[in-house]
Amino acid sequence: MIRVLVVDDNRLIRETVGELLDAEPDVQVVGRCADGDEVLDAVRAAQPDVVLMDLSMPRMGGVEATELLRAHAPQVRVVVLTASVDRKQLAAARRAGAVAEVSKNADPVAVIDAVRTAGGPDVPDRTPA
Repeated sequence: MIRVLVVDDNRLIRETVGELLDAEPDVQVVGRCADGDEVLDAVRAAQPDVVLMDLSMPRMGGVEATELLRAHAPQVRVVVLTASVDRKQLAAARRAGAVAEVSKNADPVAVIDAVRTAGGPDVPDRTPA
């Protein structure tokens, strides 16, 4: 089971993407955050395998939140979910530690595939016995 935290300042996207992922049998959404300031506490509480991270958010953006997350929880993989096609911003997210990016305009299957790829086969099974 791949545990996912969805981080986006747009509530509709946060909820819709969360529902999309939760409908998958091998994915569990363990939390949702509205901005980067909330990420570290949410990761500590929910222990996700993957964080699906928006880049453009108020208070703390996705690049800074990814840097902070990678410093405090390096086992968590970050997948950028963005409407931006700004190559510099995407490159900054990769340098910060993001393992992949997917467009908000992508087919929903692409979002699911990105989470599954980031979650990978070495994600521990935390399914209750």
